[in-house]
Amino acid sequence: MQKTIACLISLAAAVTIAATAWAGRIEPRDGTLTYTMLRDGDPFGTFTCRFKNENGRLVVELRERSAVKFAVFTLRRHEYDATEVWQGDRIVAMRAHTRDDSVFHLVELQAHESGMTLEVDGRARDLKSDVLPASLWNRRNLEARTLIDPRDGTAMHVTATLIGEEVVELPAAKVPASHYRLTAEGSGNPWSREVWYDANDRLVKVRYTDAGASMIEYHLR
Repeated sequence: MQKTIACLISLAAAVTIAATAWAGRIEPRDGTLTYTMLRDGDPFGTFTCRFKNENGRLVVELRERSAVKFAVFTLRRHEYDATEVWQGDRIVAMRAHTRDDSVFHLVELQAHESGMTLEVDGRARDLKSDVLPASLWNRRNLEARTLIDPRDGTAMHVTATLIGEEVVELPAAKVPASHYRLTAEGSGNPWSREVWYDANDRLVKVRYTDAGASMIEYHLR
């Protein structure tokens, strides 16, 4: 399943699902959402989501670059690049490459008539058609029962809990948003994310604690 993104998009055309208004709601007018990544309150990276409409499909390009430094030394570097292809409200193709220091992962997801094929570092298996990648820009994660971590291919059974309505302070404005917590059940590695979405279903903030007990946040610029 080592295919180029152009090939993935071509294959996606075989899946005929009517487009919905949902896909357009999260797409910003300028085509890009950019987030500042904070570690214990200090900036340490950038995450971007770029949206394109191609032949009735929504193509989302994700890019993350972060580095933890001490003085002039880089202690940890993380790179993440992914492309998702959506037909209406269904993921039909994804290719995600992650580099975490010296650890690399390639995760691919492909829809077919009977479900999905997930391939992680060359090993493939079939899944049901209702799985979604854990791409937090996508508010539909709150409705999913099973999410695939696109950074390492882990399948997670998740639950979403509404915390409440809040006002999120962004650099340019204060934004009313709905605050949720996503929690993985029965995972060997505990996984939990707090997310905030505005009235247009845009992700405006993310918060979680990493393995080193640091508080990680993403703030929409």
